Amino acid sequence: MDLDYVTLALVDQVARLRLNEANGSVTAPKNSVHIESLSASLVQVGQTFPLVANSCASLATPQVCVADNWITCHFNDQTSTLDNVDAFTSLWRPSCTTLRDAEWIAVNRGMNHSSNPPLIEEMKAAFEILAQSHRKDGNITLTVSALDQLAHRFNVTSGKWLVFTDFSTADASWAEIVKLVCLRRGKGFAKVSVNKDENHHVICVYVDDFSDEVEVKKLREELRSFGVVKKIGFKLDAYSHLGIYARNMWGISPNRYYE
Repeated sequence: MDLDYVTLALVDQVARLRLNEANGSVTAPKNSVHIESLSASLVQVGQTFPLVANSCASLATPQVCVADNWITCHFNDQTSTLDNVDAFTSLWRPSCTTLRDAEWIAVNRGMNHSSNPPLIEEMKAAFEILAQSHRKDGNITLTVSALDQLAHRFNVTSGKWLVFTDFSTADASWAEIVKLVCLRRGKGFAKVSVNKDENHHVICVYVDDFSDEVEVKKLREELRSFGVVKKIGFKLDAYSHLGIYARNMWGISPNRYYE
């Protein structure tokens, strides 16, 4: 069921109150509703609402989905404007968004997934078979090549560059990356961790296929072009699903690239 414009206006008003509170310019009234309760009671899994409530249907505005502890803004060719990008990154800033609201803030400009869905559980089952025979009777079954084959076989091909940013620069870095995805690249997906009372945030910037080395390296250059010059890692999503992290028992580097 679509949300009516009164509800949309309330959602927008509360979001702006949160932003003003963070800036110290406005104190929310006692009867104001936290965005957490709005998302839980008004926006169910899969439901969306416009970034800014507007009764004029001719004005293209991206859709925001609050579900499963994510705040995701969905952009397309019509809604990917600088004004819309600025509105989203101003309303939902990682430094001012906490675990009460969500675990991740994300922007979706369209990932070119194939028609076949990723078979994550099936990939995990095949991985367990390989893991059981690893270094058994002289076999080394868990190799980078074998894991690549698993990822492609079960269509888990996405990967991401991991950008770690200080708390003080997280908002600016996130805003630049959203502009990169929505305006300069015109495709892709990115997410940023929210404020967890730590001194850093992580921003993940995705590609569709980790084996497309040209695309992977091109994205790295684009990140470097606006200041991400320190070495960062590129990790396969398949590795995350399979629990291949640093110092794993198989001696496999979690980063495919580190540059």
